[in-house]
Amino acid sequence: MLTIRTAGEEDAQTVARLLTALNEAVGADGLPPPEDQLPENVLVSPGQARHRLSSAAAETCLLAEEDGTPLGLAALRVVPHLGQDAPYAEVTQLYIAPGYRRRGIARVLVSRAEEMARASGCTSLRVLAFHNNAEAKAFYRSLGYEPLYVGFEKFLTSHRAQG
Repeated sequence: MLTIRTAGEEDAQTVARLLTALNEAVGADGLPPPEDQLPENVLVSPGQARHRLSSAAAETCLLAEEDGTPLGLAALRVVPHLGQDAPYAEVTQLYIAPGYRRRGIARVLVSRAEEMARASGCTSLRVLAFHNNAEAKAFYRSLGYEPLYVGFEKFLTSHRAQG
């Protein structure tokens, strides 16, 4: 039976493993992995995950499990902002382990994120996907999400190991 629950610090090892798998699949911070090495920040240690989970006031990690087996995660961020009285929300990470895809798990995670965003008074939910991730874009469109923004990013520090 599929369950969705909020991850806590005790889930650090599981969250670290799932985030590492996500980073290996799409590249950490949107940087495609070089042919012969992984960029920095791909590997997430349990200590890093524990620290990130302990700072979860701004972001909530949802775990999808089946009979205690972790299948995937979603991260939900509630964002107060100057432009409106009500916050908006963002799904910043969404990952389903390869053996469990196409079973509706991501849909359930996004639905739970939508419920949590509504309960937090958010007026909209934004999802983040890399511009070249056609599968993610098709998935979000199938849930009724529309592309509305063009995002720009400038890296302020090097994310790649020097060597």
